[in-house]
Amino acid sequence: LLQTGLAGGAGGHLHLSCGAQRAVLYVSDEGLRLLEPDVLDPNDVLRAFIDTGVLDEATIQAQGRAAQQGGLELLDALLLADALKEADLFEILASVAEDTILDLLTWEHGTFRFDEGMLDNSRIGLVGRIVVDSGGVLLRAAQRVDERSAIARDLGLHATLFMQTGQPAPEPEDEEDYSLPVLAALDGVAVVDEIALQLGLGRFDVLKASHALMQSGATRKATPEELAHQAEQRLGLGQLRAARMLCLQWNEGEPTEPAPLQMLIEVAARRGNLGEELAAGSALGTLLLQQQRPAEALQIFQQALSKTRFHEDLLQGLRLAAQATGDNGAFTDATTRLAESALEAGDGHRAAHLADELVRSDPDNVRG
Repeated sequence: LLQTGLAGGAGGHLHLSCGAQRAVLYVSDEGLRLLEPDVLDPNDVLRAFIDTGVLDEATIQAQGRAAQQGGLELLDALLLADALKEADLFEILASVAEDTILDLLTWEHGTFRFDEGMLDNSRIGLVGRIVVDSGGVLLRAAQRVDERSAIARDLGLHATLFMQTGQPAPEPEDEEDYSLPVLAALDGVAVVDEIALQLGLGRFDVLKASHALMQSGATRKATPEELAHQAEQRLGLGQLRAARMLCLQWNEGEPTEPAPLQMLIEVAARRGNLGEELAAGSALGTLLLQQQRPAEALQIFQQALSKTRFHEDLLQGLRLAAQATGDNGAFTDATTRLAESALEAGDGHRAAHLADELVRSDPDNVRG
């Protein structure tokens, strides 16, 4: 997809989804920008700079009102005052952006949509400020995607919280073996991304070390109960990015449990990320349908669709739930919306087929 998009020369937003997980890249001849997920908290970056001695509290307090605001406003104030070198910040952003894009290439299934057009500047977050060299990232993907995929198969796509077992770690094999510092940083609370910032490593370096430690018996993945507890804690503290990552790992470990998806919906709503909220709602509704709980699924689909008019997966789910519960009104609403969407997309054949379904299910339906 990336090679095709880059070869076409036209810029556009590449939307990817895999279950409750979604991502958006802006693809252009300039390179790649990671717009979603929002993987880096500015406050975590600031704490990492303080921990590593790049910044101190006096420098931060000197920024006045920005110091009280924290987050992105404080980072920008430090850059403007030349108290923080742009190169130091961009080194972290580039590492995180590339790591995340390489992780996306381990997804083995999902859906995608490419919308050609100009970059939507309102969607550029902290990591989205960096343009990743597309040729370089595709080359590194070819070199390392097998290793990443093997680790993803062992740990899962969303492994982020590991626990010490009390067993010692094996001696490091080389200078790029970060097992010992990673083991020391595993406190049962910090997630992989936070440890990477704390140690000045790439996220994949920490994940690779965690994988090696787990194979040696020195660590284990967090249990669903531990993940649920930590996700609740992070949500209560307003640490929404960490809460999201914990929920994704929890959902991966307990794919038949509605609870992690319910929390993902809440986290996405509090973050103001409608796309993630709808994706989690779709995943939850689909799970409830699979568990023969159509009335609950119907409610989830309707709640999600109250926030958007057109969403293919949600509307298809609503149709199935409505059929299972005998709710003709909901079936008509979902089918009508899908037909309107097909008309807008210029797919007259599909629109006619859906309209025919409307008339057959309700012969008095004038709209159909």
